[in-house]
Amino acid sequence: MRNSHQVALWAGVAAFFGSLLAIGIFDILNPDQWQEYLGSLIVAFITAGGVYAKQRLDDAKKDRVHAGKLVVNEMGDKKMFSLELDADPEDLEHGNEVVFKVKKGESG
Repeated sequence: MRNSHQVALWAGVAAFFGSLLAIGIFDILNPDQWQEYLGSLIVAFITAGGVYAKQRLDDAKKDRVHAGKLVVNEMGDKKMFSLELDADPEDLEHGNEVVFKVKKGESG
């Protein structure tokens, strides 16, 4: 399990219990309020899932490496694609995902 996954998991667990406390599930011994307990559990699970997903998305974005531009030049009825790297090609090995911005070149 990677460290980022653990952070996301703990963030989700904290959101779950925080939601339960914020909704007011304090009097557990009162059996007449089971609908409120069920509703608060559903809201807490949704909140925890949202926090977990957001944290995982943020962690995945941190693993991206911005590599440069993908230049698209039109030459008559054909297109020519070329890569312009902004960094050392060896740096691209360290990311899980490499991102290129698309740039329209001059038409020729």
